[in-house]
Amino acid sequence: MPSTHQPGPPDADESVGEAEPVTLDALPKGVNARVVEIRTLSAHERSKLMALGLTPHTDIKVNQRFPSIVVEIGFTQIALDMASASAVLVRPD
Repeated sequence: MPSTHQPGPPDADESVGEAEPVTLDALPKGVNARVVEIRTLSAHERSKLMALGLTPHTDIKVNQRFPSIVVEIGFTQIALDMASASAVLVRPD
């Protein structure tokens, strides 16, 4: 007797697309991610982070979490304090 079960749309909790964005300070060591947005209160802070290479659509990797967050951007590593890292929204790979 043939099965009558038909595959339906994926459940909402199944990963079908990309991961949800999180702040950079929430990423564990060794995780690759892509910068989505920089959320700061000041244009000066945003400019400083962007001058360091943290721009939207940039791929990064977390290399260290303590005492500061160290991220790799291409062949460059930069250290960020928790306040700066919490202003960077990323999408984990």
